[in-house]
Amino acid sequence: WKELCFLIMMQSSAHQKELLSLRTEKLNFSGAFPYIEISRTLEDNKIVDTVKTDSRERIIPIVYNLERIEELIAELQDGRYVFGSTREKESSNLNNQLNNTLKSLLPPDSHGKVTTYGFRHSFKERCNRANINPQLTYMLGGWSGLNSIAEGYGSAADYAEELFLASQAINRALIEKRVN
Repeated sequence: WKELCFLIMMQSSAHQKELLSLRTEKLNFSGAFPYIEISRTLEDNKIVDTVKTDSRERIIPIVYNLERIEELIAELQDGRYVFGSTREKESSNLNNQLNNTLKSLLPPDSHGKVTTYGFRHSFKERCNRANINPQLTYMLGGWSGLNSIAEGYGSAADYAEELFLASQAINRALIEKRVN
C-alpha cells in the first residue's frame, strides 16, 4: 500500500487521506489519458469520501508507472475501495508509516521536516518550473483561485488531454530514463 501511495503522491498533489478514500469506480485507466478522480461520493444522502474543499475535487492524470499502479491496485482493492482494508486503520498511524518509510529512503542528513505532505507542495513547484498554465496547475492540485476553466466548462474531464500533457511535463524527471 505504501508503494501505491508513493507512486500516486509523487506524480500528483494527492495526499494520504484522499488516496485512502479513493473508490475503484473513480479509476479511468482504459482510455488514452489514464487518470484517477479525487471527488466526493454521495451515498444514502451522505458524503462518504473525503476532500477538504470543493476545489480539491479533481482529475489527476497518471503518467508514470501505470502498469505497476494497476498491479498494486489489483492486490489491494476490496471491490469498492482502491486501498481495501488498509483504509480502515487509523489515519495517523498510516501517515506515520508513510513518513517513516519516506525518511528511510532519503539520506539521514536530509530528513529534517520531510513528510509525504511535501509531495503536494513540491508538485506546485514542479508546475512552476515546467511553465504549466496556472489554471491547469490549480485544477491538477485542487487549489482554489484561478479556476475559470473548471467554472466555465464544469468538468476537468473536458480537459483530459490538456491535463495529461501538463502532467507529463510536470513529471518529466520520473518519465525519462536517466543515463549514468
